[in-house]
Amino acid sequence: MLIAEIIARPEVRSKRVLNLSGDGVANCAAFLDEVELKVNVAQSADEGTTTSQPLPSDLVLLKEVNLSRDAALPTRQPILCNFLSHVANLKKLTLSHCEIENIDPICKSCRNVEHVDLSFNTIRFLPDRIANLWTFLVDFNLTQNHISSIDEIMKLQNCLRLKKLKLDGNAVCFEADYQTIVITSLQQLFELDNLTRFFFYNRSQKMKKNQKKP
Repeated sequence: MLIAEIIARPEVRSKRVLNLSGDGVANCAAFLDEVELKVNVAQSADEGTTTSQPLPSDLVLLKEVNLSRDAALPTRQPILCNFLSHVANLKKLTLSHCEIENIDPICKSCRNVEHVDLSFNTIRFLPDRIANLWTFLVDFNLTQNHISSIDEIMKLQNCLRLKKLKLDGNAVCFEADYQTIVITSLQQLFELDNLTRFFFYNRSQKMKKNQKKP
């Protein structure tokens, strides 16, 4: 069984890291299908409840999950979210290059996550309640998505622990004074697009000095 092979990997058992990004789409799909089967069997045994633990403890105790480069992942998003909802200790989630557009179900399925990489997807909108769903979010990578409005970024204002945000490659980056608006509005940020708040402060000071010159 694929799950048995995966949890036997040293990085899973010792580091609590599941990385299927290099396994190919077929293996990732097979893993999620097997996860769904186990969950469904457990639910049937409990007469529709989820009181028993359907997954091996090595999966439940994972701290990091990487399922990147699976373009078919959106078709299995309900299965993915069901899996993530059982990984209570998940701290880092990487779903890069997966053609993901809607992240609302993902936000609801892993509430304790701190580091999220959703780069190179097709995300246009952020959930209105993202700050309530991801209250522990520290690092958020949205590089190369389809976000075009500053209003979407403003939804992160109440993610009070957010320190690093990457938005390179989104249409919103071409808005006038985009970086200044974001770094000013999201006071909790320390780093935007790999540039520190100190950098933006220095840049603003130089601009003020130049404006004062005759």
